[in-house]
Amino acid sequence: MENTGTEKLPRANAYFDVQNLFKSLKEAWGVRYNEYDPVKLAQAIADRRGWALETVYFYTGTPTGGRRRNLERFWGNKLPALRKQGVQVFAPSLKYDNHSAECPACRGSEISCMRCGRLDSIEIPREKTVDVRIALDLVLHAQDQLCDAAIIFSQDQDLQEAVREAKNITLRQERQVTFVSAFPMGVSNSKAITYCSREIFCRDVYEPCIDPDRYSWPEYDD
Repeated sequence: MENTGTEKLPRANAYFDVQNLFKSLKEAWGVRYNEYDPVKLAQAIADRRGWALETVYFYTGTPTGGRRRNLERFWGNKLPALRKQGVQVFAPSLKYDNHSAECPACRGSEISCMRCGRLDSIEIPREKTVDVRIALDLVLHAQDQLCDAAIIFSQDQDLQEAVREAKNITLRQERQVTFVSAFPMGVSNSKAITYCSREIFCRDVYEPCIDPDRYSWPEYDD
């Protein structure tokens, strides 16, 4: 049907579960850091679906205390730039738990390897605050009727109950709202978040969305 210019497109919000999406991009295409522009990527998906992009929400934990200096410097540059674009950023400081890991040198499994002296403990970031915030926003935005579609850049099944509740809210409101789980082609797990439809994007969609600004990310990891 020809668009006469008076028909309003469905309003879409985009929700970026940054670390979950990064793991998928790394597995699928070997992406080394969060190189994409979320506004461009969200717009590309909205255009494919015939939706009007409304608001982009971006959720990531940020390192502190000198850990992972590349990431700390990178997010310190990129997040303010995203906010200037109008992106709604939720970026709490990460907390870390220490876990023992197998020593890569001699396969010992002590916190400090007694065989070769090499440390083999690893720090695991805790990001439950991020998951909770995404879940809350999905439910609250449904309640407040802020969108007609939700593009969730994640495959995290921890979000399924929030999606179910948001869908139930929209049904009670007698509104038709679409929830999609967006992720790259090529990941071993091709399952969408439960209660969402799949939105798999290829490299030809992704590559034009790469941000030309590296925000001080090094050419080679140090």
